[in-house]
Amino acid sequence: MARWRRGKILMRAYLLGTLLTIVALLLPTAGGEAAPVKELGSTVIIEAATGKTIPLKKLAQHLADQNGVVFFGEFHDQPALHTAEDALFNSLIELRDGKITLSMEMFERDVQPILDDYLAGRCTEDEFLLKSRPWPRYQTDYRPMVERARKVGIPVLAANVPRSMAAHYAKTGSLEGLDKRWMARHTYAPEGAYRDNFFKTMSEVHVEGMQVDTSRWQAMYQAQCLKDDTMAESIADRLASHPGELIYQVQGDFHGSYHLGVVEKLHALCPEVPITVLAPVLRDGIQNDAALAAANKDRGDYLVIADKY
Repeated sequence: MARWRRGKILMRAYLLGTLLTIVALLLPTAGGEAAPVKELGSTVIIEAATGKTIPLKKLAQHLADQNGVVFFGEFHDQPALHTAEDALFNSLIELRDGKITLSMEMFERDVQPILDDYLAGRCTEDEFLLKSRPWPRYQTDYRPMVERARKVGIPVLAANVPRSMAAHYAKTGSLEGLDKRWMARHTYAPEGAYRDNFFKTMSEVHVEGMQVDTSRWQAMYQAQCLKDDTMAESIADRLASHPGELIYQVQGDFHGSYHLGVVEKLHALCPEVPITVLAPVLRDGIQNDAALAAANKDRGDYLVIADKY
């Protein structure tokens, strides 16, 4: 019973973290102090199919030997996951001699020009940050990857739909009047496991006291799918123009866990493209890694197990 209760508590932490990402569609971006970044330390990566630990360098070598897309799912407020995310990116750069594209949920399609200008040295970092709407934790969580890409000449894809457009869709359920250049050419909100997970998340956090009117859930789900469709299409368009490339997509866990969300949408667009999903798992201080891996084995191809900050 105690183990069940611990598992329930950890799952609620996942759900609450997911809701914060969802509700962020409806809120303006705000500043915030980031937690200090830790060393890789106790973070481990486990192959979901076998339950065996795999060293990061060995995983990087495996991924570097193939083309396609690697999805690194994160909980946005967990420094240990950002450290692992950055370490894998750096390893892939070295192993592929820079032949890789970084794709990010955290930048939106309409800021691609200023992002390109910054990477090419045509504007200052201050100008880039002023015009690109970086996330509050950009300096500690995402700047290291962008700066590494800039240093070695790696493209960075601003994959997401603008936050204001997603928020409008979540509030109104309509795409009328929005600039179609910055969103997926086709968006759909399917029935099935992804919708079920989304609604379950909403109901769980509703019980926890974070009230969101149930009448808005469908519109919020459609906005979530708009983000997924836009990111999937951004990646698919990049693959079409640069065949044989490896794309490293960093995104929130809910967008790819269980091979749903962006992953499912990309597979529909590019069924022949190899896809690898790394899903985050947080320790609760008691459960061992083997138990965590067994309980979460369906969430990704590899599990990144880290201490919760």
